[in-house]
Amino acid sequence: MNITYDKHADAMVITLAKAEVEETKDIAPGVYADYDADGRVISLEILGASRKYDFDGSKIEPPNPYMPLSDAGEMYGLSPTTLRHQIVRGVLPGRKFGRNWMVRHDHMATYFRDRSRKSSKSRIEPQNPYMPLSAAGEMYGLSPETLRYQIDKGSLQGRKIGHNWMVRHDHMATYFRDRSRKSSKFRVAR
Repeated sequence: MNITYDKHADAMVITLAKAEVEETKDIAPGVYADYDADGRVISLEILGASRKYDFDGSKIEPPNPYMPLSDAGEMYGLSPTTLRHQIVRGVLPGRKFGRNWMVRHDHMATYFRDRSRKSSKSRIEPQNPYMPLSAAGEMYGLSPETLRYQIDKGSLQGRKIGHNWMVRHDHMATYFRDRSRKSSKFRVAR
């Protein structure tokens, strides 16, 4: 069992078992349960945890900012070998934990954004259309917490994959297009 608490998002995750998430259910206001293929609860996520529970958070682990190269490669449509070569060349920051190479979510988003800018013909899009809220926030200048709030509010489409909330690139573009239209209605002419 593992308990993590993200102070910025005010979210607590209690992981009971490591398994692939088959389904996520909203079991109470701000409480989500992840189920595996056999219908067993494998984790609970509690939003607004500090308002619901009296704890100081000192015994709770912060969320892990690192992900294995296999996950990063799958998310961005690159092979783990390619990512490993980029780490060795110094293009992508990475760390070795035991026998596994890991990259930070934010470093991966920066690497992918920079790589996309260098493409002169067209913008490279990942094979997996989803990106984590941290990457989307960095790309679009918003905090992951703001994006999560917009998902909960229904203004932005998002999906929970495993323990991470994800958004599609095209949904982010639609969200910003709609957001700019709404803000232009309230501008005052001088």
